[in-house]
Amino acid sequence: MESYTYDELDQVVSLTQSGLNVSDKRVDFAYDEASQLKEIDRTDI
Repeated sequence: MESYTYDELDQVVSLTQSGLNVSDKRVDFAYDEASQLKEIDRTDI
């Protein structure tokens, strides 16, 4: 299963993934002032 969270500009700010044959994880995305992707942070949950 995957679930997404979006900000007010409709950019993905987080992704949570879990299920069979998948490592449960959360991925957070950060953007700069120009809406360019600047950071990705992956955390096992």
